[in-house]
Amino acid sequence: MDDNKSSDSKFNPDFMMECAQSLKGVCEELDKRKFEKMKTDTNLFLGTIQTVPIIMSLAIEIALKAWLIREQEKNSFPHIHDLVELFDRLKPTTKETLEVRMRNLSPDTFWGDQPSLINVDPDFQEMLGATMDPLRKVLDAHRNAEMHFRNLYEKEGISFDKSEMDSALTVIIDAYWEKRGA
Repeated sequence: MDDNKSSDSKFNPDFMMECAQSLKGVCEELDKRKFEKMKTDTNLFLGTIQTVPIIMSLAIEIALKAWLIREQEKNSFPHIHDLVELFDRLKPTTKETLEVRMRNLSPDTFWGDQPSLINVDPDFQEMLGATMDPLRKVLDAHRNAEMHFRNLYEKEGISFDKSEMDSALTVIIDAYWEKRGA
């Protein structure tokens, strides 16, 4: 089976990025309302817990595919949903641009850029919260969030860090529009 969508289809990466932004906005609204309704509407609360990770994962997938279409100057994208696999298909310069933005956005990764940590054992760096690839780590931690949360009722003890995913999506979207304007 072909790894790409039909070349007959027209994909507009800017429109795809706008869709990703729209889904991000939906997640923000649902998340705000979740705690308002927690005491009065348990179904809305539980539905939000299940829905936000799925929508956030979809938004990141769409945003990464928009990047891929623009970079490859093709009208197709890989028919995969794994966030890390999509990220790994980006050009190395794009991945580094996104990682730098994520390091700057994430206070926990500040130490990753410190010269004194460059030759320190990676396990020790990680223990200190230092990482040079925080975006990839977030995508890896949530690479299949859509699948996990789709059947939430089958699992116990599953968690989701919306702030991490929100930061990752913000980095991907903002960098896209900045480069688009250049």
